[in-house]
Amino acid sequence: MLSKSVEARLMVGIRPKLMLGFGGLLVVVVVIGGMTMAQIHDLGQAIDLILKENYCSVLACLDMKESVERMDSGTLLTLAGKEAEGNRLIEEFSPKFRAALEVEKNTITLVGEREKVERIIDLFAEYTRAIPLVAQGARPLAARRDDYFARLFPLFQGLKEVAQEILLMNQENMNRANENAKGLADAAYRRMRLAIVVSAFLALLFSYLAQRWILRPINRLIESTSEIRCGNLD
Repeated sequence: MLSKSVEARLMVGIRPKLMLGFGGLLVVVVVIGGMTMAQIHDLGQAIDLILKENYCSVLACLDMKESVERMDSGTLLTLAGKEAEGNRLIEEFSPKFRAALEVEKNTITLVGEREKVERIIDLFAEYTRAIPLVAQGARPLAARRDDYFARLFPLFQGLKEVAQEILLMNQENMNRANENAKGLADAAYRRMRLAIVVSAFLALLFSYLAQRWILRPINRLIESTSEIRCGNLD
């Protein structure tokens, strides 16, 4: 026969084991869910890095457009007789254009972007070679004007157009990446949250049912042994 102390130890020993087992299952589910959400967060940061590179390209293109516009203003000033002021603008913004172009060269991420950057390099090299033909006051004014409209202005327009094309490419990619990232992150978060809730519910349900399935027969056995000890052999 089982003594009362043995019965008590039996009752106390099984219940914590069951709770510990299913509680461990619940902890595992929560940990897995947390790790998955952390991975989603890391993926979002990786996408942010791409977007930052696109953003740098956009800024670089804006700087190139502004710089070449100021250089064009400088050449027009030289044609208007203000050679000192015009040449100052050309000398000031030529390095700024080159710096922005260097930034763009280091942040190429899209298909077809490299070809456009190489096009800008060629156009700017030709543009800088043509500037002295217009900015040099020693040449006849009529010849300088002809060179401006025949050579310099088309190059200026070409530089702006290609820089704008690169800018739009990066802006469109940023918009697409942003929308895709938001959709994927939202969907993954909803799925994982649902999985955690369902798993936690199932773990709690199994814990409750296991107590009924296991502890109820044991309780009946203990009650029977108590009856036998008291002399009830039926």
